[in-house]
Amino acid sequence: MIAIILAGCDSPSPEYRHAQVSRQVVGEHSFSIYFTQYKAQAIRTNFAKRPDIRAIARQAEQAIERATGCPVSEIYGDVAVLDGVLDCGKPVVAGEWATWKRPQRSGLICDGYSQISRWGDWQDITLECS
Repeated sequence: MIAIILAGCDSPSPEYRHAQVSRQVVGEHSFSIYFTQYKAQAIRTNFAKRPDIRAIARQAEQAIERATGCPVSEIYGDVAVLDGVLDCGKPVVAGEWATWKRPQRSGLICDGYSQISRWGDWQDITLECS
């Protein structure tokens, strides 16, 4: 059961279901890189206490470039999953970094409430989103 749960932590987005995969370690972080001809997804697979998105994004970019051999022109995401746009028409240049793109907001608004369980040891949280 635990193996099934942990396997879900390294699963790519549906668009990368049939993509090539590579495991890379850059600095202190491990990544699973899923890539197609034009884009890649880096999933950080190690624990990071108080992760810094800037450092992780740079390391994810390096991991993608190692795995694909292509420079990353744009990168976006969060500390766990980052997506990059590949520019395989030119060589990887050390010290040349991708443009950070802020992900588009979905416009989803959620209201929620919580209540303590009848045993008092946890809270039941309910969200309603529209």
